[in-house]
Amino acid sequence: MIVRLLLAPACVVVPTWVFATRWSTVLNDHPAYPVLLVALVVVGAVLALRARRPRASGRWRTVGRVAAAVLLVAVLGAVGWLRPFAATSGDPLAAGAPTTWELRPTGPPSDVGVVFYPGARVDTRAYLALLRPLADDGHLVVVVKPPLDIALLVGSPPFDDHPEIGRWGRGRALPRRDGGVDGGRPARRRSAALGLLPRRRPVRA
Repeated sequence: MIVRLLLAPACVVVPTWVFATRWSTVLNDHPAYPVLLVALVVVGAVLALRARRPRASGRWRTVGRVAAAVLLVAVLGAVGWLRPFAATSGDPLAAGAPTTWELRPTGPPSDVGVVFYPGARVDTRAYLALLRPLADDGHLVVVVKPPLDIALLVGSPPFDDHPEIGRWGRGRALPRRDGGVDGGRPARRRSAALGLLPRRRPVRA
C-alpha cells in the first residue's frame, strides 16, 4: 500500500511539472509525448483508487508487483528526462502537422526538398529560423518531429507526401561537446542551411 501511495502522486506530479514548464513545446511537438504524460496521470489515478484495497498474497504476485513498481519508476525517470528544451524563436509562416513542420517555398519552386532531423530533446521549432533561407530559395523544407524527441524512433521519411519533389537532401543537428546541439550561429545560418542540399542526383526513385 505504501508503494502505491508513493507512486500515485508521482504519476501526477511529473506530468504536471512537464506540462507547467513546457506547455507550448509539448503541444507543438510529436503527440507521443503528451499521450504518454496523460497515460501516466491515468495510471496515478488508478493506483490512488486501489491503494487501500486488500492485495492478494502469493510469491509470484509479489514478484509481479515489485517488477511493475520498478518499471513505473523507470518510466517516470525517463519521462522527466525527456522534457524538451524550449525554443526561443520559431517561424510564423511554418505549417505544422502532428509529425512535421513544413517551410514552404517563398521563391520560385525547386524540385529539391530538404528533410531535417532535430537533436534529441530539442523543440523542433528552434530550427525553423535556421532553415528559412532554404525556403526563401524555393526549396520545400520538412522538419521531422521525432516521437519523444528521439530521432532513432522516426519511421520512413515523408517523401511520399510530396510527389512533386524529385530529389531530397537530408540534414541533422550535430551534438556539441558540452552535450548541447549545434544549430549554427546566426552569421552562418545561410551557408549552414545550403550545405544540407544533396550533391548527387536521385535520392528516391
